[in-house]
Amino acid sequence: MIRLAGGNRQCAANNDALRAHYRNEIQFMVVDEFQDINTAQYRLLKLLLGPQAQLVAVGDVDRCIYKWR
Repeated sequence: MIRLAGGNRQCAANNDALRAHYRNEIQFMVVDEFQDINTAQYRLLKLLLGPQAQLVAVGDVDRCIYKWR
């Protein structure tokens, strides 16, 4: 599990070495309650996940406007 302190969130956007570190380390990411993330959290995900990373977004079917068939 990765937890970033407040200052590190900004550093990830501005620090190429820190961003490269997380992109190399993260192979899989699971985001629970994906429908509840905000724009800043989504941008952080995009910063931390490299092209090889796999993202699994978990949502709440009762809060979804679409249903699986």
